[in-house]
Amino acid sequence: MPEINARQLLDAKGEVYFPFTHVTCVEGIPEDIADFDVGTVKEDVSNIQSQIANLQSAVANIPTVTDTGWQNISFLNGAISYDTVSTPKARLFSVNGVYFLSLKGAFKGLTSNNVEIGRIPSSMTFAVKENKQFSQSMSVVNNMAQFTRMRVDTNGTIKIERATVDSVTSGLWFPIDITIML
Repeated sequence: MPEINARQLLDAKGEVYFPFTHVTCVEGIPEDIADFDVGTVKEDVSNIQSQIANLQSAVANIPTVTDTGWQNISFLNGAISYDTVSTPKARLFSVNGVYFLSLKGAFKGLTSNNVEIGRIPSSMTFAVKENKQFSQSMSVVNNMAQFTRMRVDTNGTIKIERATVDSVTSGLWFPIDITIML
């Protein structure tokens, strides 16, 4: 008969006793422990370690994103917001170091072409490395669609370079709705 290791303990009265636990009371030990395949456990552990490595790699490659949120554009040369709903705003965000500048809103109050109408917040100008031109629609005049060529300069100013309308008047609608990769 095999020898069973037993440890003697003392109870509260100082009497010696030998605690034993029946194998069926131990959770996690299969009934057929003699047939237990350690190789399968090693394979399972290896698979789990591989999954952990894959997850760590995925976490390490999550894109880095920054975002300033929408901030008001300051007005220049008599330009004002077209209305309270379309206050001109700018937002700078980046994905893995690539910057994007979004502009939205609408201006009015202009009386000529080739004029600076606003300036993005100074906290965003560092990302504008070169002047960026873009086109926008504007008010319909005499049943004709009109357009403007605008530019964001490296100093953060937004300029209307030219409009297709013959005469720029203060009530015309000059919207901006664009995202520019810088």
